[in-house]
Amino acid sequence: MSESRDSSAAELAERTQLSLGGGYDLMKRRIGEILLVSSLYDSFILEEDGHLGDRILADFVDLHLRYAPRVTRVSTAKKALALMRHRRFDLVLTMMRLPDMDVFDLCRKVKRRYLGTPVVVLAYESVELSQLLEDVDPSVVDHVLVWSGDSRLLLATIKLIEDAWNVDHDTRQGRVRTVLLVEDSVRRLSSFLPMVYAEMMTQTRNVMAEGLNYVDKLLRMRTRPKILLARDFDEAAEIFNRYERNMMAVISDVRFPRDGKLDPRAGVDLVRSIRDRRPAVRAVLHSSDSANRDAAHDVGAFFLDKNSLTWLQDLSGFFVDHLGFGDFIFRNGPAEPEVDRACNIREMEEKILTIPDESVTFHLTRHHLSTWLQARGEYAMADRLRMHSLEEFTDLVGARQLVAAELRELRAARRRGVISDFHATDVDPASPFVRIASGSLGGKGRGIAFMAALLARLQLDRKFDGVRITVPQTAVIGTDAFTQFLESNKLEKTAIELEDDEAIGRVFRAAALPAELETDLRALLGKVRFPLAVRSSSLLEDSLFQPFAGLYSTYMIPNNHPDIEVRLRQLTDAIKLVYASTFFQAPKSYIRSTPFRVEEEKMAVVIQRLAAKRHDDVCYPNFAGVAQSHNFYPVGRLKAEEGLAHVALGLGKTVVEGGSELRFSPARPGILPQFGTTTDVMRNSQREFYALDLSNPYVRIRPGGEGPLVRLDLQRAERDQTLHPIGSVFVKGDGVLRDGLYHDGPRYVTFAHVLKSELFPMAAILEKLLDVCRRSMGSEVEIEFAVNLFPPEQDVHEFAVVQCRPLATTGERGAVTLDSVERSEALCWTDQALGNGAVDDITDVVYVGPDRWDAAKTVEIAREVGEVNAQLETEGRRSILVGIGRWGTADHWLGIPVNWNEISSAKVMVECGTAEFSVEPSQGSHFFHNLTSFQIGYLTVQPGQADAVMDWSRLAAAPLVRELKYVRHVRFAAPLRVLLDGRKGRGAILMPDED
Repeated sequence: MSESRDSSAAELAERTQLSLGGGYDLMKRRIGEILLVSSLYDSFILEEDGHLGDRILADFVDLHLRYAPRVTRVSTAKKALALMRHRRFDLVLTMMRLPDMDVFDLCRKVKRRYLGTPVVVLAYESVELSQLLEDVDPSVVDHVLVWSGDSRLLLATIKLIEDAWNVDHDTRQGRVRTVLLVEDSVRRLSSFLPMVYAEMMTQTRNVMAEGLNYVDKLLRMRTRPKILLARDFDEAAEIFNRYERNMMAVISDVRFPRDGKLDPRAGVDLVRSIRDRRPAVRAVLHSSDSANRDAAHDVGAFFLDKNSLTWLQDLSGFFVDHLGFGDFIFRNGPAEPEVDRACNIREMEEKILTIPDESVTFHLTRHHLSTWLQARGEYAMADRLRMHSLEEFTDLVGARQLVAAELRELRAARRRGVISDFHATDVDPASPFVRIASGSLGGKGRGIAFMAALLARLQLDRKFDGVRITVPQTAVIGTDAFTQFLESNKLEKTAIELEDDEAIGRVFRAAALPAELETDLRALLGKVRFPLAVRSSSLLEDSLFQPFAGLYSTYMIPNNHPDIEVRLRQLTDAIKLVYASTFFQAPKSYIRSTPFRVEEEKMAVVIQRLAAKRHDDVCYPNFAGVAQSHNFYPVGRLKAEEGLAHVALGLGKTVVEGGSELRFSPARPGILPQFGTTTDVMRNSQREFYALDLSNPYVRIRPGGEGPLVRLDLQRAERDQTLHPIGSVFVKGDGVLRDGLYHDGPRYVTFAHVLKSELFPMAAILEKLLDVCRRSMGSEVEIEFAVNLFPPEQDVHEFAVVQCRPLATTGERGAVTLDSVERSEALCWTDQALGNGAVDDITDVVYVGPDRWDAAKTVEIAREVGEVNAQLETEGRRSILVGIGRWGTADHWLGIPVNWNEISSAKVMVECGTAEFSVEPSQGSHFFHNLTSFQIGYLTVQPGQADAVMDWSRLAAAPLVRELKYVRHVRFAAPLRVLLDGRKGRGAILMPDED
């Protein structure tokens, strides 16, 4: 029987929700507080092997259970009732003999005053027990059990009560299965119940080993089958009628009451009636009379002999062989030998395609696979497979492929948005996000994990046909490995004291990673052959107020050498150099501006599939970029709340390091202020792009680089056909730009086909993602992304979210207005400013004027700026920094490529253009992100900007502190006044008062 694809998707979505969090909604009611009522003597007997609460806790821990209850003991019934008046208890556990009240009188009072509170009476095996059982009133006593010193009885009793409480909700919401246990003898139940629960917990714990992570394992324990107790035929029939659809098994005595009389064949008739209606229900009949063996077999039940010395082992065998808790054993028939086995769902997916036809027929016709999936809590998938029959298929190939496809989708659904623990002995290359080593994921790792979970929940792919929106496969090395690396190599003191980045890199690269981590990395590389990005993910990185953006190292490695040891050396070198970057000078300088210390910083490492396509000897995406939910400089009809995207051909390095890029609002992709005229396009368009070089598999990863990256021109992009969707041509004869590459003439990157047509819905995807992320994070956000376009016959397009982080915005600290400012008083005035408030304690200005600006010498200029900055830091002085072009850009032709430690004294920064050189604020760069987080005033003065002022003559006339070849440092006698109007995006630097 086939079902629609929508139905399949709905069930998988339901299962995914359970994996991501629905399991938290199971077992909602638990026993947390137990009141034990016992005389001093009985208490001594109960605790002869240790405190009862400690023994219960030990049993819970042994079976990997949480929420162990607390036990409070009182010695009399009166004390118990007095305590219950002002304290809530979930279970009253009382001994049979009490010194001040009949036990049943106590039970009646508890039930009358505290409705719903379960009461359990514990008795010793004695002559009085028979009389007790005759006098017991079922309305006031939930269970009577015989205490023999086995504390597992208390655990089983607790779980039996919790199962009864939660069964209605859990079977309805989580499709949890049930096991019917039928036993009327108190003595046998008291010894049998702990064994059944212990076996159920043990088998469930074994299945837990397949869990993706610790949380997933706990959720699997919550989805274990519920055990429901019946004492007679009618009660058993009622339970089956109520939970028939969820009944997994029945474990029953053969002889128990029916219609008020003891019936020697009640169990046989019960199993027959159940299996007539539900043949898939597995059954066990146990009896001390071996003559019942044949009767059990006649109704398809497994028989257990109560007199057998191997009774417990036989019970365990039933759980493993008949309820599917063990490995799946493939056979060609009932009594045939093993032909293969599957230990987990991934192996089942692989082996269902290769086992003999006879084995496929044998297992699928008997729904063995459904039973096996039930034991793993995969109830929705078990039900789906049970609805299929071999008659649907023309041959077994179709049946095999259906099962494999269902299991593949199940595994994908389970892993979607989940952080799986990595196991070197069972590497699943399909896992989208795995954790290697313990400790924190770090800021970047957390952002990626959050994004993966969010995308799994939203399933945005359905909103955009032909596009797969995803997070690239990611592994994160937890921070504990970093700590272990530092301690085992005794590196921390050396790293803090060293001031040479290259020296730190050499020391770290020569050190050894923990052996267990190296083993895991070797196992990972054994399954992974695509290019990798190795990124930092420190504890403090990508936080809202101190993002540390771009300060730590990232390395890209081709991962294409045939020798795994060479690839392992490249990967481990990259990891060690990321660790080393924790102690480089730029992060040290940055962290001194925060409340933290270098010693507090811990580094996780993100190992991520490079979201790119191979083009002969290089690898790069069609385009990549950064999108922000807030536009700091909206112009014209653009609005701040509509956000801004920055995109460039090739790897995203171009954007995050402030290179030539295209900027647009996802809400208004047709408005491109930087491309207002053809001349603007020619001047501002991207001319080069970054790619990963794959031509040298032997490449060594060295400090100071990012791996074997190359800069390529647009001719190479056209040859690779990656320029076609985003390029335009200037047709000289017409004097206009034509979209596409259909004409002769100079090529320019305009993204025309992407932004104007339906070739790829980049703007719509970004608008949706930014809105969802902003609402989910509760703050403005920034995402880094890469896009790979594919021909329709090859694959769907890929939109890969590489990172996601909160975005710092400057808050308004008070109303500031420039309406009354006379421009004649201003050293600088602009209507393109970031920040809000007033700064009036700065006298130092460090500047590079247009008379000394040389685009070919910007690296040397940056060095001089750093030299002056170091002196200012030593003196504890803040400064205003003024220069031509972009501060902090990696493209030295566009501005001054300073690092953070070279401008750390700056409280206000000014970027200026000239008549020949226009400067645009680079909102997408890591440098810009750090500026906003520290609320550094940021002013841009454009050539030709109406009413803009940058009075270089006043700077030239100011008292000189130091003059270098390109940089001048001046100091005014009184503080300058900086005004930043955050509401209107205007800023001014006013000269000191003359007095």
